Amino acid sequence: MKTNRIAGLAACACAPQQATSQQQATFAKARAACLEGRGYTVK
Repeated sequence: MKTNRIAGLAACACAPQQATSQQQATFAKARAACLEGRGYTVK
C-alpha cells in the first residue's frame, strides 16, 4: 500500500515538462519531508 503511494507521487512528478533543476530539488526536498512526516523512509 505504501509503495503504491510513492509510485503515484513519482508518476505525478513527471507532469511538469519544463521544471528547472532548482525547482526539482525543491520539490524533492518537500516530497521527502512530506513522506517522512507520514512515516516513510526516504533515501
